[in-house]
Amino acid sequence: MTGQLLEPELYLLSPPERAAIRDFLETRELPDPHGHGSSFDAFCRSVAPLVKVLPEGLIEQLAELRRSGGCRGVLLIRGMPIAADLGPTPPTFVTPDDDPGSLLGAACLVGTTMSLGDVFAFSTQHGGNLVQNIVPVKAHRTSQTGLGSAVFLEWHVEDAFSDLRPDFVALLCLRGDSNAKTCFASVRDLSLSATTHSILFEERFRIRVDAAHDGLAVGKDEPVAVLTGDVLDPLIRFDPLFTEPAAPDDADAAYALEELAAALSDARHEVILEPGDLLILDNFRVLHARTPYGPRFDGADRWLQRVIIASSFTRAAGAGRVLDAASPCDTGVRRRLASSVPPNSSLESA
Repeated sequence: MTGQLLEPELYLLSPPERAAIRDFLETRELPDPHGHGSSFDAFCRSVAPLVKVLPEGLIEQLAELRRSGGCRGVLLIRGMPIAADLGPTPPTFVTPDDDPGSLLGAACLVGTTMSLGDVFAFSTQHGGNLVQNIVPVKAHRTSQTGLGSAVFLEWHVEDAFSDLRPDFVALLCLRGDSNAKTCFASVRDLSLSATTHSILFEERFRIRVDAAHDGLAVGKDEPVAVLTGDVLDPLIRFDPLFTEPAAPDDADAAYALEELAAALSDARHEVILEPGDLLILDNFRVLHARTPYGPRFDGADRWLQRVIIASSFTRAAGAGRVLDAASPCDTGVRRRLASSVPPNSSLESA
């Protein structure tokens, strides 16, 4: 099933609102947003006052997304200003140093999402870059990462294996492709049997490291639950390609994963990202995916900028923004509290 976005999940910037954002950012001295340390902190300080320019209605929707996930954990903002002098799509995730258009995009992306939390990165992903390019790379066209293009990028929450996975993922489209559909499915739309719902709340699963992390071999060793939190409004931690029963002979857990994977198709929604679209996903409530498409690798291909955001942990003093994805929760950070809550035995479905 392909559904439509609900009205509270969509904010359309008017031409005056778009112009106000552009005019404000063009007056700012913007440091390099692609550094890992003090330069990115300076960049954040420079774009932080953008909140004074953002429309009140958008600020309210961002606040509700952070507080409760909004309707389904999704917010699409349409009409962000995109530079007329945007350079060619880079052939790898490395951002060209001399592209002023990508700088405006990074300012829109970071400035708009700052109210959701802190931008951070993992050292094993995208070279530790904080503003990341999601572009097709010819050598990775069949990979299960954002650099792939020839295959369906399977359903996943970002960095499901890590206790430090982001609370939010934000994608700004600088250059689109009409064949590339971004898919999402909210845990609030999933239809599961009571038995499967109950099993998924139990710590009977392991999640392996996904292919986007270079050189990281360790996943989640101890068993985890796929669903956590409120039984009537759970949080989800699932990457079908990398999630398996902790016990190889646990047939009930294996069946629960199969039912959950099948339910994603019925909860599927799609959006074709256009230049100026900023899509924000609650990474604890929404899985996302992408359909295959055919880039030409000629500098005019699809180009998204991405940040991952933490609103529920506190970095240790001096820890910086680039983290080790394999670190447990107690080494300088505090994760969103999502302890397993046993389902009500009378629950028929969720």
